[in-house]
Amino acid sequence: GGAAYHQMAWSSVHPGEYHNFIDTQPDGSPVDERDLLVVEALYNASIEVYGYEQERNVVFKPEKDTVGTNRGPISSFVPKELRPLVEERLVLYQKRYIDAFRSGTELGSWLEQRPVMVRVGDSLFVHGGISLAAAQIMQQLEASVPKTEDQQQHNGATILNLLLSQNANEDQLLDFIQETQPGKVCYELLTYRGNHKPQACSYLHKLLPEGVVRLGVGHTPSDSVRFHCHGDFLALDSALSRYFRNSGNDYCPGHKAQVSQNGHYTCHQMNDYCEGQIIK
Repeated sequence: GGAAYHQMAWSSVHPGEYHNFIDTQPDGSPVDERDLLVVEALYNASIEVYGYEQERNVVFKPEKDTVGTNRGPISSFVPKELRPLVEERLVLYQKRYIDAFRSGTELGSWLEQRPVMVRVGDSLFVHGGISLAAAQIMQQLEASVPKTEDQQQHNGATILNLLLSQNANEDQLLDFIQETQPGKVCYELLTYRGNHKPQACSYLHKLLPEGVVRLGVGHTPSDSVRFHCHGDFLALDSALSRYFRNSGNDYCPGHKAQVSQNGHYTCHQMNDYCEGQIIK
């Protein structure tokens, strides 16, 4: 079948992250040195994938992706003697990872109630950004709801957060995002990057709900926080993650430097301390 987001060969789940979601094997035995071997093999395989610039042609699955792209499995970059173990464990790791976020679980229930936009005073924060089209839809949502004494209770951001929470269940979310205008806006708020363009300052305030003068976003990492539009647009992602600052979206082990066999790709050893900036 097709690959899910968490099965991308970059930019989703580091191999070492899986051990945070697995306490025992299917037979009840604890995680052991074989799991450390599997994670090391997955990191080594990733480095070889990057060395051949094949990250878009490989999926983190035991079998190839048979839908659309026909991408190959990460296990094809694992030594043959380790493949059965790696394939078996990878299936288990990814099942435990997904199960941890399902509706009705502690993490899943918490995640389903997270807002896609947060207002703090006269500032609005989103992960990606706000396009003119998204702002217009939020304004339409606002106009469709009777006004109350509390202006913030009927603005487009509040309504959008409410609609998302009402449709965040795993059985509803995909249809909400793909088939409804509010759902498409929610997805865009996570992925849009157009507010960074120089010309965007001229219409920034048209994008914001009444009473909001400032927009803060992540999703566009750099070495520092950036202020634009006379301080009314804040690009806040300053690559605080040591792993990201070291290797971007690639899967590198971090604790050591390592070079692909063809010499075309290097995973550097990451720093022991965090870099970047935070603001108040």
